[in-house]
Amino acid sequence: MCLVVVDPRLLVQALEHEHSLAAKLLSLLIYGLASVRARALSDEYDALEQSYRGSVDARQLARARTLVERQRAAALRQKALIEDALEQFVSVELLLVTSPPLRRELRDLAQANGSPRIRPCRVNREIARCTWLPLRTLGPAPSYLGRNRVSPREYLIHTAVVAESQILVTEDDELALPGDACHGDPKTRRDARLYTLEEFFRDELPFQLEFDAIDASAVFRAANSARA
Repeated sequence: MCLVVVDPRLLVQALEHEHSLAAKLLSLLIYGLASVRARALSDEYDALEQSYRGSVDARQLARARTLVERQRAAALRQKALIEDALEQFVSVELLLVTSPPLRRELRDLAQANGSPRIRPCRVNREIARCTWLPLRTLGPAPSYLGRNRVSPREYLIHTAVVAESQILVTEDDELALPGDACHGDPKTRRDARLYTLEEFFRDELPFQLEFDAIDASAVFRAANSARA
């Protein structure tokens, strides 16, 4: 599994332009979450009877087993539909991390966009659906950019550092350090590296993954039809 923080500007771009590279990244995040959920529910189902046998009423156990089986079947169905839409084997599980200021900027961007495709309610719903780790709180960011450099968007770096994702995908040059150096928190010693979209696809994803073949529109439709 690979935890990733994605600039909200790119997330809005992904939903507005479904043939963009940002949309392809969002497709992989959707698949990653579906894959991890399906596996987790399968593990839960396999362990249920062994864990609770003899400690709860047989009828309660049967009801719990039925519920978990229904959830597992739905998760496996969603994963299969998304895999069919991707039309290739994806060996990496990318998982999206968000934080309160990231979600706030996401809402602000959607509100300011004005496009009928980027209604705030849709943006909030779709990003929430593909988020693995929604941080509930995020303290003030230390100075990641060094002396005489301040950006209100340093919270993106801080989100990656706090979540221990180590990866921030952004096109914001104001957040970059010379020589592609990592940003580090001097207190926790955790760090995070910035990637542009192209750098992330080129440097961090499996070489056999055919990015150009990813049809984000098909993945979005598959994910939504599986939820219906």
